[in-house]
Amino acid sequence: MEHVGIVVDDLAPAIEFFVELGLVLQGEGAVEGRWVDRVVGLEGVRVDFAMMQTPGGNGRLELVKFHSPSNQGDNRHAPANTPGEPPHRIRRRGHRRRRRRPASPRR
Repeated sequence: MEHVGIVVDDLAPAIEFFVELGLVLQGEGAVEGRWVDRVVGLEGVRVDFAMMQTPGGNGRLELVKFHSPSNQGDNRHAPANTPGEPPHRIRRRGHRRRRRRPASPRR
């Protein structure tokens, strides 16, 4: 696994929380620009982030704080990847969660 990302409201307390759980802070930074806009699928993205390493070293956790674009969750016509968009509204637009099939037992 490369990493898992979590969007947080306040980066510093989130870092502290995961350090208490045993993760190690690898680094922090800020990104913005066309490349990030393209990756995230939004325009005007500006974020701060922190990369955390799991105790066993087998995975990483990326914590992300969005400064822009602002939360547009109350906009009924906002795209599904809009920050603040509640999951029930995404499903109402025709998107469905995919259920994983149970793994077949190996023989």
